[in-house]
Amino acid sequence: DCLFPDEFRAYGNYWIGVLNEGNFLNQEKIKLVDYYLYYRTKLNTNEANYFHSFVNNKKIILVTTQTFLSSNFIKYIDELIKILDEDYCVIIKPHPKENINEYIKYNNVKNILVSEISIEFLLSKADIHITMYSTTAFDALRHGLATFYIYSENQMDYINELYNIIGGEILYDYSIKPWLIENKKSISSDEFFYQK
Repeated sequence: DCLFPDEFRAYGNYWIGVLNEGNFLNQEKIKLVDYYLYYRTKLNTNEANYFHSFVNNKKIILVTTQTFLSSNFIKYIDELIKILDEDYCVIIKPHPKENINEYIKYNNVKNILVSEISIEFLLSKADIHITMYSTTAFDALRHGLATFYIYSENQMDYINELYNIIGGEILYDYSIKPWLIENKKSISSDEFFYQK
């Protein structure tokens, strides 16, 4: 009796559908609630000055990484640097549980920034979002961004699951410029994040 909650609050109809398909809660125990989490969206003065001087009117490619996969991300980022156009910059946002020193090799690379700035702020400024199978793909939807997924043979079950739910594009060939690929979301963020 105490294994299941008296009430389950979900942020969107998609999550309610997942719960209903699982048949472990009665429909009346599932409540749709506003997405209310607070995320820092404003930078302090030092962060803002540094961010704006780095970006310098370039388009932003945001790469959100994941724990235990840094070698996969580094392999992709190394290729991305080779094809990067002058009007683009890359911001690498390591996972909060990841050691930022994994990406130290990029500290002095032109147009590359390894940042611990708020993910919400970075998504709000990004032109392109790239990850492997991070839940930041869902967060990107709230900012109108479709996600590019870095191909990794060992991670394809997870990548395909996200791709089938929200769309985007899988980057099989690391030598192709992602900004030249048309990338579309297949679903609205409202399905995942209900807001009045």
